[in-house]
Amino acid sequence: MAPGVRLLASTCTLLLGFAAGASAFPAGSDRARQALDLCQQADVEQDEASRVQMLTRGLVLAEDALGEDDGDALGHFALFCNLARRLRHDGLRLGSPFEVWRALRALDRAVALAPVDPDVMTAKGALLIELPPLLGGDADEGQTWLRRALVVAPDHATARAYLRADVRP
Repeated sequence: MAPGVRLLASTCTLLLGFAAGASAFPAGSDRARQALDLCQQADVEQDEASRVQMLTRGLVLAEDALGEDDGDALGHFALFCNLARRLRHDGLRLGSPFEVWRALRALDRAVALAPVDPDVMTAKGALLIELPPLLGGDADEGQTWLRRALVVAPDHATARAYLRADVRP
């Protein structure tokens, strides 16, 4: 798997793992919530066929939610999650660069729609820290996003973990 794909998927996994019990994701439709739930369930699913089925269904639900309302911040966040996890599962293939770009675009749209949501800000910050500069990474900007998330939600565990992990001399 290409480093950018691996980092995107790993970042999504870490973010959702920390946030699953502690944070409220941005507001959105029932379909978007179901899509995000499937993405989270797929991460712990042991059966590979079931995991693929969950992610495929999650993508369909997220796309349906966005087809009804492109302003559904949770729909864009769920699309980001399902795409990133599907990329991790599928590995490098011909369409991977397009899917990475699509996932990044979904996260950027979630940021535009929910600019003060701590989970969205944390996802953006973590991704900027994790991605290499060639793929748009910027550790300093990532730290700025994480600090903004902590202003809104001082106890946000994922934002704190990323800031601690990214401390440089």
